[in-house]
Amino acid sequence: MALQIRAKETVQADFGEIGTTGVFIAHTQANQEISMNLLQQNGFRALTYQEAFVKLDQNPELKEQLKGRWLYLDGKGSELSGFYISDEKGELTKIAGPSILKKGKGDLEKIVFVLKGSEPLSLLVQTDDFARYGGFRFGIYATYGHSDVAGVVVGVRVGRVEK
Repeated sequence: MALQIRAKETVQADFGEIGTTGVFIAHTQANQEISMNLLQQNGFRALTYQEAFVKLDQNPELKEQLKGRWLYLDGKGSELSGFYISDEKGELTKIAGPSILKKGKGDLEKIVFVLKGSEPLSLLVQTDDFARYGGFRFGIYATYGHSDVAGVVVGVRVGRVEK
């Protein structure tokens, strides 16, 4: 579906489901407003960060498709900052940092770096190399503005609530 941005500009969004995850992705670069409009016009909504972590944990194919990609999530602003570990419900618990991995007490695939701010929430799924080097797979940021362009638009069907 094409979204009219200005009189002469349109953005195409062809959403496809990743496997049987219930998560749909459009390889369309879009800022926050356009991302949310494209999702809405196609019967989707943005994922919450909890839904994203549950889906990514349960679906290796989804994680693989999103590695190295940055996208907008549902929500705005975060008071959290630092390193966290995500549980099976996608909830975050503060940890000392990626050094926990060196002690054999952490799982790189569950470590999240959060940067507080008042902007829309976004998610970066790190590549394998960066995750190993940086000590975390996921980054949640509330620091990028509405006009920053994400590399993909990701959502789930409206009315679908993940547990």
